[in-house]
Amino acid sequence: MFLHNHQLRYDREVGGTRPAPPRRHTLLQRVTRAALSVFVVASALYALPANAAGLSGKADTFLTKRAARGLMTGWTSVIVRIDGTLTAQRKAEMRSLGCDVYRQLPIIKSVAVNVPNRMLERLAALPYIKTLSADLVVKKTDAFTDTHSLASSAWSLYPKLDPTHVLVGIVDSGVNKVSDVQNVVTSRSFIAGNTNLGDECGHGTHVAGIISGSGVSSTGTGFTPIRGVGYNASTLKSPILASLKALGADGTGKVSDVVAAMQWLLKVAMHDPSAGVTLPSDVRVVLNLSIGHPVAESYTTDPLCQACEALWKAGAVVVCSAGNGGRLQDTVDANLDNEGYGTEYGSINSPGNDPYVITVGAMKNMDGNRANDKISTYSSRGPTRLDLVLKPDIVAPGNKVISVDAGINSTSKSYSWLRGTHPGNLVPQREYYSGTKTLTPAYYRLSGTSMAAPVVSAAVAMMLAKDKTLTPDTIKARLMLTADKWSLSTGVADPCSLGSGYINVTAAMSSSVVATQSALSPNLMQDSLGNVYISIDKAIWGTKAIWGTGVTDLRAIWGTKAIWGTSDNLLSSSRAVWGTGVWSDRAVWGVDIFGADFSATVFGGE
Repeated sequence: MFLHNHQLRYDREVGGTRPAPPRRHTLLQRVTRAALSVFVVASALYALPANAAGLSGKADTFLTKRAARGLMTGWTSVIVRIDGTLTAQRKAEMRSLGCDVYRQLPIIKSVAVNVPNRMLERLAALPYIKTLSADLVVKKTDAFTDTHSLASSAWSLYPKLDPTHVLVGIVDSGVNKVSDVQNVVTSRSFIAGNTNLGDECGHGTHVAGIISGSGVSSTGTGFTPIRGVGYNASTLKSPILASLKALGADGTGKVSDVVAAMQWLLKVAMHDPSAGVTLPSDVRVVLNLSIGHPVAESYTTDPLCQACEALWKAGAVVVCSAGNGGRLQDTVDANLDNEGYGTEYGSINSPGNDPYVITVGAMKNMDGNRANDKISTYSSRGPTRLDLVLKPDIVAPGNKVISVDAGINSTSKSYSWLRGTHPGNLVPQREYYSGTKTLTPAYYRLSGTSMAAPVVSAAVAMMLAKDKTLTPDTIKARLMLTADKWSLSTGVADPCSLGSGYINVTAAMSSSVVATQSALSPNLMQDSLGNVYISIDKAIWGTKAIWGTGVTDLRAIWGTKAIWGTSDNLLSSSRAVWGTGVWSDRAVWGVDIFGADFSATVFGGE
């Protein structure tokens, strides 16, 4: 697990050094600091009762739980949303509480702060503090993709498309420029102190290969090419990539680092020259986030979600993995659904819980026939915790996906963490080469919604290559409207598992639907009998049409089997979530890791 330690860090986004706790001071410094506390913040602290309880309703559930433990030692990293600006006086007030600001996050009007545990309540009580969110450690969430997404059919219909004016920002563990991935136009690290711009983990390069791998390492006599979904074999072109490193060697990192990477991508989306990269003047931006953490607060305050919304509203399309928490348990019980594992509803990760983004679940190949593909048992299910948003939005190929291996890191001169710890996932050359030569291993196999998200990101790039004027809302609406409506093996059409259906890239690129309002994923509501309805409000229903598209029937989005025949918005699968704790769940989940998922299913698939 990659955890940021409390050493002096150089923060390239803020500039200068960040002295991290615990800090030692001379007697003079301690006296000066005490005086500063008296003169600057006496009024702010005087009003606080000695037994101040709770965090004033400002904190997420992780921090609330921590504060309830009454810890008097140790530190917590938090993302603090400020009302207004962080003036010199406010900084001094925060410092007097022992707080240490280590990153500025203007994209979400926040700063990342280390705060002594004993001072959490006092920090929350400052009048200009709007919300506190734990700066969690995040983890990754992990030629089936090309054929079963129907992308290959789309390329045959549009062989001359040039996707090079689309930039896909991959916020992950970095991307190595291996033979199959030569279209990385910029590599940046947002991990303070980590100057290795390459992919020490291997996850980010695998994601990049799914989006735009050229297949050069599997091209020629005796080869079956392994190419990325967004690679046009006719023109030999693919979307350009930005490698935005925010995860360490083992695929974990901090929310604030990810937000910083998104902050840079926002500059690109807004054509801000301070981004420091030369790109086509008409470049469109797609963000791929194959990472996440359990939901700890509403998307309206979650830092990751708020950063996603800032990008979406700037014209970038944001694609997120749903997470790999769809199993109720890890062992098979013949009495349970979901192939004996049971179904963990309410397991969508942040930021996939945000209604603006496109959230992607993972499908698995059963016998090579797309018609028989099933939802992966581990693919996270909706609705989202706390906000009850109907997710995922769509499902895509994600199980046992072959993509590019990261090879040897140019800086460390070593193989990736993935290859070193799980060499058995290297793809044997017999799977793509029938000749007699001995080849250098070039491909790796992973499973998860981390692998499904870049399939959709590539599809978005293809849609923008065809029409660069499409808005994020129109793209989302087209993908969902044209998805092939799917059912579980039991015949139940469950939108909380399958979203709007299985991606059909060809149909999405042929669609002419236009959204005239934000395409927000709708909320669900439950009546006293346990029936579950799609909430028809202004967020989805504009002028009696879904997202203003002119489509007036929810069945067009989620399928005729998904909506009860006698009602416009009652889910047929209501009983699938009967009696679960989703509707009243306010508990803190035990996992607080953010980044890429490396559970057993990611390596073994199913």
